Amino acid sequence: MTTRSEALALLAKCLTSILGKPFHEGTLDARAELADLGIDSARSLELVGALEEELASEFPNDRIERVRTVGDLLELIVGSPVR
Repeated sequence: MTTRSEALALLAKCLTSILGKPFHEGTLDARAELADLGIDSARSLELVGALEEELASEFPNDRIERVRTVGDLLELIVGSPVR
């Protein structure tokens, strides 16, 4: 299981990699919409894939479909079992 702090750091790392601009866990707002960060549907799939790879885990498709905000992603990451 991943802590919220670890999840924020991982999310910041993956966002930085995918979007090519720096993100830091201290500046990510759980209420922020992913679309407002520049995450469209294609990048969303790329982000989820990167997170799954980092965690060596797979997220349930029904939960992925409901992700709209940074907070949604954090909940997904924190609730993910590590293989």
